[in-house]
Amino acid sequence: MTTLPAHPQDLGSAPVAQIEAAPQMRVNYGPTRPTTTPLPPLPSPTAHPMPAPASAAAPQVFAAPPATRRWYMPAPADPRVRAAVTAALAQLGLPYVWGGDGPTQGETGFDCSGLTTFAYRAAAISLPRTAHTQYLAGPRIPPETALLPGDLVFYGTPDRVHHVGLYLGADYMINAPTFGQPVQIAHHRWPGDDYLGATRPAAVLP
Repeated sequence: MTTLPAHPQDLGSAPVAQIEAAPQMRVNYGPTRPTTTPLPPLPSPTAHPMPAPASAAAPQVFAAPPATRRWYMPAPADPRVRAAVTAALAQLGLPYVWGGDGPTQGETGFDCSGLTTFAYRAAAISLPRTAHTQYLAGPRIPPETALLPGDLVFYGTPDRVHHVGLYLGADYMINAPTFGQPVQIAHHRWPGDDYLGATRPAAVLP
């Protein structure tokens, strides 16, 4: 078996909350990958949590109700952010792979920073490969500034950033959490997390 270079350890994902009604995008789940279509504002759907792994204290993750199989999220205005978010959402359900860069690079799935790197590559924005170097690359968002879709959210300490997700809006992110958990949508904050801060790659002009 080929040994992959080490990348920062991922975190489990986080608890479920209702999604705010806003200008929204719908993800329709088919037999393979989801597609996105514009959708006018709708009431927030009911979240159906899945149990967190017994071996971890990580909060629960969102799973769309089988009858609807839809996900609602704010639609980003910046076309580059739309491209990044759309690319990330198209990977929903792929397996977590330590050091994984996705099917386009011959991998079956992603790790956390592989997913964010892939998403922003679709927006013609180059990111460093690991969660720690992505955090250092910035540009950082002041803590008092509201997050926007497309922002990258980080966990750990300034000396060791170990997880990154891509913020979708309404307090949710898409991320590749950890071994045994596929690319999924989850709350970006939860009690006892080690949230560090966020960056806004799309704020850097090409």
